[in-house]
Amino acid sequence: MAKKVKQPKSKPKKPNEDILKADHRNIQLVPMGRVRPNDYNYNEQSDFIFEKTKQSILELGFVDPIIVRSGNQEGTFEDGMFEIIGGEHRFKCLEILHSEGKTVFLDPEHRTRLPSGKILINDLGNVDDGRARQLCIVLNETKGKANPDELAGLVADLAEREVSLDVLPFDAVELESMIQSVDFDWDGLMSDDGGGGTAEEPEDLPPIIPDVIGYANMSDEEDERIAALLITVVEDKGLQKKPWKVLDYLVRLHKMKKKKEQERGESNEQERGESNEQGGESD
Repeated sequence: MAKKVKQPKSKPKKPNEDILKADHRNIQLVPMGRVRPNDYNYNEQSDFIFEKTKQSILELGFVDPIIVRSGNQEGTFEDGMFEIIGGEHRFKCLEILHSEGKTVFLDPEHRTRLPSGKILINDLGNVDDGRARQLCIVLNETKGKANPDELAGLVADLAEREVSLDVLPFDAVELESMIQSVDFDWDGLMSDDGGGGTAEEPEDLPPIIPDVIGYANMSDEEDERIAALLITVVEDKGLQKKPWKVLDYLVRLHKMKKKKEQERGESNEQERGESNEQGGESD
């Protein structure tokens, strides 16, 4: 009987220990003067959101390091500077806070203080120019989108806990609208037939909505201007689904108004035609 040959046990491959190290990212504190913005960041912030960003850093801490590179495909930058790939707005906010002598912390509980004139960075080392631009776009565009119902519920929960809402990137009207929308019957606000149904004015609306509904009676000349204004406000403020429901409701009201005007016009034209016919017969 032939002996079974023992197969040698294959040794498991060693993982790349550099990748598994908890400190594989080069996170360090450096002077603000050694960090500079790049010349390809297309992301912009409104003055309102910029101020909210500053406020959040003061209240909740500078919790997220700025992502930088210290060189490109040609090697380390000769001037020894770090170039920002992600986090330019927070860098500019921190510049102002340092210049104003504000105390900034690295955590929400204000346990660890950020030294004056310093910034927390995550240095990725030498990063190819093309890769840096790719990463800039990815960091800006892959943050996800808020579920408006969940967001409103979370804001309402914070209000119930009596936690300050001032640090959130919304104005007072938006916050109040979100809080009131949690218990509001939005399904009863309008039909869900894809825009072909009739809109009935509900009796009980959140405080902001009656003011908006007044615009449903806008003249033909104002249509385009009001529509452009609404789009600008919605995009600038980052408003979510619920305000769009109100806008959809307004569109239906406006369409009803146009339809009634058209019907009145056709009716008047018909009456004039009949009147002319009668006048011709009397002659």
